[in-house]
Amino acid sequence: MKAEICEYCAGNNLGRIKSILGSRGYEVEVTGCIGLCAKYACGRINVRIGEKEISTESLDEFIKALEG
Repeated sequence: MKAEICEYCAGNNLGRIKSILGSRGYEVEVTGCIGLCAKYACGRINVRIGEKEISTESLDEFIKALEG
């Protein structure tokens, strides 16, 4: 399954997010903007996995959202 990461929102966490998603078998695509900033606050970790949207304030929250 494809996971799209907003490059701008991921910021310094981009490498770790790519690694986490890749290790879970996702096909990772980094895009300048995936449009989730219009729906969620900019500066959050915004990722789209298939139809699921994940928007979290921290890397720890992102990992929990992936597991839940």
